[in-house]
Amino acid sequence: MKKIIICEGKYDGIFMQNLMARLGVSENKIKVFSQEDVDMKQKKHAESTVLRQFTEKNPYNPYEFLVKLEGGKDSATKIFCRELVKCLNGVADLILLLDCDNLNVDQKINILEKSASNTYSQTTPILLNFEKKRKNEHLHHLSCGVSLQNSQTTIGLFQLTLFEKSLDTSCGIIDTDLEEDKRTKINQFIDREKILDFFKPIIL
Repeated sequence: MKKIIICEGKYDGIFMQNLMARLGVSENKIKVFSQEDVDMKQKKHAESTVLRQFTEKNPYNPYEFLVKLEGGKDSATKIFCRELVKCLNGVADLILLLDCDNLNVDQKINILEKSASNTYSQTTPILLNFEKKRKNEHLHHLSCGVSLQNSQTTIGLFQLTLFEKSLDTSCGIIDTDLEEDKRTKINQFIDREKILDFFKPIIL
């Protein structure tokens, strides 16, 4: 059962990989793709290639999870909406991890709805139907049905997880922290705040 997890940046990816390791997911089952590691001119081609290779039926493809690091807040939303329908057609589950920053959950949802609407307005208009599932001090979990606007036919479902502020805020990470300190704070946050319990039904 394949899943694509789309994150904003490097440390979101580290958080997600550490989280999955604690949940018993083998490192050999996880493919990580970072936009920051790809030349600007090759980004779109590289992304299309990794998505195609991950989603195609290939008995020699060992990966069950694709963690995509999009290199920024705006990029994550834009790329997610652009690839949404394609990803839903190819995987069992799609998970989007974002920061709320200075917005509330409803404002963040509104941004996603507008971005998806603009992306598909000239092709196959879609609607996003969000359902708030649960929350804690740091995180919100929502599920979202994706349907065709004209026929109301549901074509898939994805999971949205939002940090109340940001990963950095929840972990206590500051700009002057050393790399090792940032990783330590992420691990401590996972242990301290019962994050495994929150993410287990989303990831597994």
